[in-house]
Amino acid sequence: MLYSVPQVPIGDYLDAADLNRKIDALPRPTNGETFYGALVKIRSMFQADHRFDGKPYKKFVAIIITDGEDIQYTQVQSEATAAHADDIAIISIGIGPYVNTEQMRGIASKSNFALFTSTANDLDSLSDDVVKYTCEAECLADVALAIDRSGSMSGEYSTVLNFVKTIVSGFELSNNQTRVGIIVFNDDASVEVPIGDYLDAADLNRKIDALPRPTNGETFYGALVKIRSMFQADHRFDGKPYKKFVAIFITDGEDIQYTQVQSEATAAHAEDIVTISIGIGPYVNTEQMRGIASKSNFALFTSTANDLDSLSDDVVKYTCEAECLADVVLAIDRSGSMSGEYSTVLNFVKTIVSGFELSNNQTRVGIIVFNDDASVEVPIGDYLDAADLNRKIDALPRPTNGETFYGALVKIRSMFQADHRFDGKPYKKFVAIFITDGEDIQYTQVQSEATAAHAEDIVTISIGIGPYVNTEQMRGIASKSNFALFTSTANDLDSLSDDVVKYTCEAECLADVVLAIDRSGSMSGDYSTVLNFVKTIVSGFELSNNQTRVGIIVFNDYASVEVSDVQRNYAMIMIIRILPVTKYR
Repeated sequence: MLYSVPQVPIGDYLDAADLNRKIDALPRPTNGETFYGALVKIRSMFQADHRFDGKPYKKFVAIIITDGEDIQYTQVQSEATAAHADDIAIISIGIGPYVNTEQMRGIASKSNFALFTSTANDLDSLSDDVVKYTCEAECLADVALAIDRSGSMSGEYSTVLNFVKTIVSGFELSNNQTRVGIIVFNDDASVEVPIGDYLDAADLNRKIDALPRPTNGETFYGALVKIRSMFQADHRFDGKPYKKFVAIFITDGEDIQYTQVQSEATAAHAEDIVTISIGIGPYVNTEQMRGIASKSNFALFTSTANDLDSLSDDVVKYTCEAECLADVVLAIDRSGSMSGEYSTVLNFVKTIVSGFELSNNQTRVGIIVFNDDASVEVPIGDYLDAADLNRKIDALPRPTNGETFYGALVKIRSMFQADHRFDGKPYKKFVAIFITDGEDIQYTQVQSEATAAHAEDIVTISIGIGPYVNTEQMRGIASKSNFALFTSTANDLDSLSDDVVKYTCEAECLADVVLAIDRSGSMSGDYSTVLNFVKTIVSGFELSNNQTRVGIIVFNDYASVEVSDVQRNYAMIMIIRILPVTKYR
């Protein structure tokens, strides 16, 4: 039987203080202990219909903490393996000398997800890693590798294929993480591995070793055409619908169809296919390779095929790095006091914008200017060409008398509440960047509107220029204390641009976090320490319906739901269990 503890859906505790009180009031330890049943409970929770409620890009993480072992070895490993197959990442934490390290490593999804400490008192030293592993972005990408097999590749083909295998080893192959496809080309291009056909690394490596050998002929225009067709196929949005689409293009030559090649590469870029080009040896056309690449630093070169492995880390990094998925509204003070510095402020705005990839599927920008009134000068997404947007910024209305920015905050909220909110990809951040050199004496209204924006998950960065800003008001507008930025003069603004882009683009921790805590009798001496550890972990999250929500399970021989739920983004289950060190020696 389950203990008669009421079920509370995840999200009932969005206030950290209330949640901490709930944690302190959890049922005390009693006799009985096993965690196999908790693993079963984990899988059943994630298999429920709620799995994709809310935003459909949840991560699923289980964290198991023990100082012993579960003697149901086969059942535990079987359940852990099934969890991995369900795309539930598992972090295991072993305490003291009597944990079964082999069992803990078998439970963990990755070798570095098996963590160990000497005592329960050392748990807090792991909290940063726990939050990091919970919140870090997965490599959500469909990857097409296009490999030159022209005659000139004959002497280096095996080395190139080994390089391809090294790249692939950097990915977690899964329908919900990274899927790989392979094209080979000479005068013609052929799809040898459709995207997602090989999700087992060993099978994929064998297929790579068996790819067709080099023959005469070298054109790669056809490979670019084939890449686009692979990503345009119906499978494009199989699995999670917010994957990146990455093409990795490897050659030792050039294609003399210069215009067609560049046209096809440009079309791929317009379809948000990230392209990494890799040129080997002295006969590649470096200009052509840079034209194929999505960014200048995505064109990589080596003197020989033997140097390829030096590029593998960069290739995996560029493939997996998170895009800046944000709709951004810049609200710019144009009151009379800004007259002398307005051009400098507009140049700063252009510097910020230059840090974004403008696209419906990446970053879109809107602009408000305000004095006594606020006006939308650039609706979100109207300018996706950087040069056009810069010209529009230069032409913004000049400063005039009057300064209130309450109206700008109202306008910001209305822009994000409009129907366009979920155009493009439905999991974008909403960021407002607020720039002023003064204050608004409507203190209550300003704070009320800022608080409402925060409640709607609009991340707000406030930037105050000069000595007349109200620093307390600016900190109240900002979503976090470090999101309130200040400079002595407008000339210092560029020193803030990197932080503004960083805060805009950094990934939120979109997680459902369910902590499953062992309350068996052996936990009596460590229970308060474990609960404090849980509170430390929780303090690392932004509690919100649209960011991280927390649920709690306690268990001894059975698991009972203290705070459970169903709807948020990365889901995380934490199983906290301490076994007596005298047992299972």
